[in-house]
Amino acid sequence: MPSRLTGAEADRHGSTRTHQRQHRAVTGLSQTAVAQIDRANAAATMLRGGLDWRTVVDALGYFDQAHLAHALRRFVGHTARGLRSGDEPTMSFLYKTDPRPGS
Repeated sequence: MPSRLTGAEADRHGSTRTHQRQHRAVTGLSQTAVAQIDRANAAATMLRGGLDWRTVVDALGYFDQAHLAHALRRFVGHTARGLRSGDEPTMSFLYKTDPRPGS
């Protein structure tokens, strides 16, 4: 999530808005979008590891099953059931081995 700079930190590093614009210029995505993608990838890793959706929802802070399902379809392109069963094709971009966001 975006960090808030105050006082001397803001003077040294520029404004929060400047930081947001620089991040988008470099990655092509907002910091929020990057965090959502990271969380969806972590959820996919956990589901592929055999955890049920309730555990994933609790661990990663999704509101409910529908919220998790929407994120998986949007950012990963697969359903929770497909990820757990292994019926979905291999996800080559899912390179993380640690299910925690930001790892």
